Amino acid sequence: MTETTNDALARMIAEGFSSIDGRLDKVDSRLDKVDGRLDKVDSRLDKIDERLDNQDKTLVVIEDKLEKIDLQLEQIKPAQERIEALEKHVHSIQQQVDKLAMQMA
Repeated sequence: MTETTNDALARMIAEGFSSIDGRLDKVDSRLDKVDGRLDKVDSRLDKIDERLDNQDKTLVVIEDKLEKIDLQLEQIKPAQERIEALEKHVHSIQQQVDKLAMQMA
């Protein structure tokens, strides 16, 4: 009876380990799938980081160009003011010429 009980106990333990092995295999399989998905997520994040870095570089270039444009506008501003003053003088001279032309007519 003891041998039968020991054999039955041994069989039950073996079946338990077999059942656990099957479950562990399923867990390993699921973890492998999760690892695959995480690898894909990491790859996508790397691509996003690269794109953000490129955008940052583009923004720096744009900011540099805007600074140059601002400097050029500051250099142009005095010339624009002189042109406006000259246009006023030309208009004034034109009015005087028109008056003279009317007087001579």
